[in-house]
Amino acid sequence: VGSRVQGTVLEVLVRDNQDVKAGDILIRLDPKDYEIALAQARAALEVTRADLKNATVNVPLTDDTTRSLVQQAEAARAAVQDASRVAEHDLEERHGQLKAKQAAEAATRASVRMTEADLERARLDRDRLKELVQAKMVAQRDFDHADAAFKVAQAALDVARQRLDQSREETLQTAATVRSQTATLAQSRRRTQEAEAALANAQGQRQQVKVRQAQVDAARSRLAQAEANLRQAELNLDYATIRAPIGGQVTKKTVEVGQVMQSGQPLLSIVDLDHVWVVANFKET
Repeated sequence: VGSRVQGTVLEVLVRDNQDVKAGDILIRLDPKDYEIALAQARAALEVTRADLKNATVNVPLTDDTTRSLVQQAEAARAAVQDASRVAEHDLEERHGQLKAKQAAEAATRASVRMTEADLERARLDRDRLKELVQAKMVAQRDFDHADAAFKVAQAALDVARQRLDQSREETLQTAATVRSQTATLAQSRRRTQEAEAALANAQGQRQQVKVRQAQVDAARSRLAQAEANLRQAELNLDYATIRAPIGGQVTKKTVEVGQVMQSGQPLLSIVDLDHVWVVANFKET
């Protein structure tokens, strides 16, 4: 019979040639170290169970949270993409309006030049007829007609210039609208890029689900290890009490109280007396 664990002998409950039964206590080793180790193993087991519980709870929570983030990011991206398409369409319309206003302004400017030419011709006609009237070479009525034509041309020029001013103002307003819409489109594109980045980030966070699942697997492994450590600690504490493996008689006892035993060190022997034989060589006498 030997010790399966290391320890200091606390009690020796048998002596040489003592009869014992299977299961009787033979020796007690000091159990304090093994009791502490058992308490530590139990505490470690509780900690690993709590870790596993927390890790298990985090998996569906992380899954729900990250899925929600992805859905929100996809919805936000769709919204800003729609806004960007609307802004592009509006900008195209504004460009078309600006071209139309610029064309109208050019036409009005041409009309002003034509009206200025008409006015200049009417002025020349009037001045020429004025000299002829003074020279009594034409009738006053002809001069009056020329003077009226000059005034009509002058009024037409004033109207044309007002239209040109109005056309210029409309062109400037439309150009300002184009610039504003261009800025709006640029902002929409930036928001689209931000939404794309947010979606990519949310999709990346979905990888946390795998990480959490890996943590659950690791926690299960640690729990299995802690359970094995607890069983080993229980066994070590049980091994501190050395019992008779069979019934018989104690012999070859080499252990005393206070000795430090090493694992596997022989302490005593037990002889089974239920199966005894004798080898002898008797003299004839």
